[in-house]
Amino acid sequence: MNIRNLRLVRYKKFVGIDLSLNRTGIVILQVPETDICSRNAKVTTRIIDSKKLRGFERWTVINNTISDIVNDCEFAAIEHYAMHGKGRAGLPLAEIGGIVRNTMFTALGRDFVMVSPTVVKSFIGEGNADKQDMINRVKTWFGFDTEDDNLADAFVLAKIAQYSNASGKFTLDAENCPLAKFQVQMVYAIPEFMKKIGF
Repeated sequence: MNIRNLRLVRYKKFVGIDLSLNRTGIVILQVPETDICSRNAKVTTRIIDSKKLRGFERWTVINNTISDIVNDCEFAAIEHYAMHGKGRAGLPLAEIGGIVRNTMFTALGRDFVMVSPTVVKSFIGEGNADKQDMINRVKTWFGFDTEDDNLADAFVLAKIAQYSNASGKFTLDAENCPLAKFQVQMVYAIPEFMKKIGF
């Protein structure tokens, strides 16, 4: 084999994060930089099991793990807060959510988006999909096989990140893009959502 004929394939890394106090799902997609719309991504999954942790220890474990993962990624997407009232129970998630978003901004600048839970669900079906629906639909749409609803959500978020680029525009090739029209429209609508929530 002639070594001079070998070509080094460079990959871009896209990350989806389904943040949770107890079980955060993370999906990392690596796609060839020459084929940004590729369906054939290398998929890596990670669960941060923090159910037995409390307070600062929980924050530190979640934040440090996410920091290490997003540090060298091209673009990331994190699920935004569910706005139906959880009262005081929602405060701890809001606290770690703020810490993680600050870490993402420090690492990525503007190269990440926050995606509403409704869009995450609607991206592969209906906005009121339950956990099992998400698991089933992510396999139907993208061939991603998991029994964990956190990873199902994170995979959808990673796919949204994949079709995003650093300038806030979306790399959607009409001839090559494997998304349906309604999915493309959702991806294009995310910058407006970011403005609406103050980013």
